[in-house]
Amino acid sequence: MATVQLTQGNFTQIVDAAPTVLLHFWAPWCSSCTAFSQILAASSERHADIVFATINTDEQQGLAAAANITSVPTLIVIKNGRAVHTQHGAVSAAVLESMLDELSRLG
Repeated sequence: MATVQLTQGNFTQIVDAAPTVLLHFWAPWCSSCTAFSQILAASSERHADIVFATINTDEQQGLAAAANITSVPTLIVIKNGRAVHTQHGAVSAAVLESMLDELSRLG
């Protein structure tokens, strides 16, 4: 599954419709964010049960403020409408996969 770009206009609709959403807060000037986007895209192909969503913090400042984002990249996992995990900084593909596997076991 490809990643979805979230905006103020579609955020609630997408987050409310999916049991699990991985939010990737990023900025175009952030080299770590750009590199991590490739890892995120590959992971989204392996996890069809998770909605992978990106939020450009420069363009969606209201969403970034609402989520208290102070650094990018930041990942937030939402399960059944509730934030259950936050990860600051880019992670390797192996760490991301481990994190997602652990979250899937939590139900």
